[in-house]
Amino acid sequence: MKSKALKKFKKLKTVPKVKLKFKPTKLTKKPLSSTNKKVKFLRKIFDKNTFNLREESMVVMFGRDLIPIGYFSMSKGDKESVHTDSQFLIQMLILSGADGFIISHNHPLDKITPSDEDFQFTISIKKVADFFGFTFIDHIILNDKKYYSFDDRGLIW
Repeated sequence: MKSKALKKFKKLKTVPKVKLKFKPTKLTKKPLSSTNKKVKFLRKIFDKNTFNLREESMVVMFGRDLIPIGYFSMSKGDKESVHTDSQFLIQMLILSGADGFIISHNHPLDKITPSDEDFQFTISIKKVADFFGFTFIDHIILNDKKYYSFDDRGLIW
């Protein structure tokens, strides 16, 4: 069964224009040169109303100077997992003109240790980023009090 939107789209005689829109924020114009600075920035952009209820995956995009050029919520999950789409990530990185990025997600339950899926995801994203020429700076997992940085542990090689 086809949706009304799809039927309407097929009747168009033109191709829709895709546009990436940036909404200015005043979070920082300084380089996020340390993990502590990155974590402080990340804590500002997560949804505080759902941080302890469900996992969310955020991406911060950078220019060459480690100054954030943008961020977005990549996906929202449940209390134990979040699905992420590497194709959507690459599309956003290309459209934004980013050189590098950080991926972060929260663990609403107190456990900060990465799951097997977190490790597999990190390896997969690193391969995709390398293929497209993006610098995968870090994957940071947050909870209310602590964080886990893959880069700090030498796991972003």
